[in-house]
Amino acid sequence: MAFSIGSEPQGRVAPCSATGECAAGVELLVAASREREGLDGTLHLEPPGPLAGETNQFCCSEDGVVLGVVTLSSGAHVELLALVHPDHRRKGIGRALLEAARAECRRRGLGRVLMVSEESSCAGPSFAQVTGGRYRFSEHLMEVEPATASLPSAPLEESMTLREADAGDSKRLSHLFSVCFDDPEERRLEQISTWLRDPEQRIYVGWLEGQAIAVLRAASNGATADLNTFGVHPAFRGRGLGRQMLESVLRGLLGEGETVRIEVQTDNDKALSLYLSCGFRTITTYRYYELRT
Repeated sequence: MAFSIGSEPQGRVAPCSATGECAAGVELLVAASREREGLDGTLHLEPPGPLAGETNQFCCSEDGVVLGVVTLSSGAHVELLALVHPDHRRKGIGRALLEAARAECRRRGLGRVLMVSEESSCAGPSFAQVTGGRYRFSEHLMEVEPATASLPSAPLEESMTLREADAGDSKRLSHLFSVCFDDPEERRLEQISTWLRDPEQRIYVGWLEGQAIAVLRAASNGATADLNTFGVHPAFRGRGLGRQMLESVLRGLLGEGETVRIEVQTDNDKALSLYLSCGFRTITTYRYYELRT
């Protein structure tokens, strides 16, 4: 996909891998956004490995320099984040990246996508609106460091067993994810299998009386662990089992010296209270806009 960017040379939008040739360029792009605008962004700019037949990252490059990038998540509820270098905005790069992402979503049979923008971004919220985005909700990105963690365990009325999942748990996990997050089992199965093969991904499963009732995924690079897909079976909620699981996983990750991050919707007072009580603090806030593809 080629496009004109005024008096500048042509740029080109093409699929790229988070670990491929453009990876270093994307890192420089993120670093520039951090330095110039104080943006965090990296959580969404590191998409998981794509499912078979999917592309989840596109870059705009010129002479080997990455000018912009857009990423998509996998699954039924796709999140999109686009980032253009501050020196190359208002040249059509963002729109070209967005169109490539929309085309990929249409190819997947998706009619809508959520565009993510940091609340403090100079350009993100306005770009989302002028491209047809409708604001839906906001999430805090929270972080806890080993030096600031506080994990005062509450008395346990019932004790849950925690272990890491392996390849033999794929079908069981797809059912648990489906129940916890209201997602189709078939689509989750391939995604879970991909996670279980990834050495940087860990899926923790909570067991009670022989039944898998809770799940929590950690994506770790050795320095930072991002907690995702944290859910408890609806029949077992409200019994303190989620707190028990979170505290146990946190102790392990913090004990390894990792900084831990998690996201929470700004209006989810119960979860926000839990995370604050475990030592998390808000480092940025994301706004989500719904776009038609």
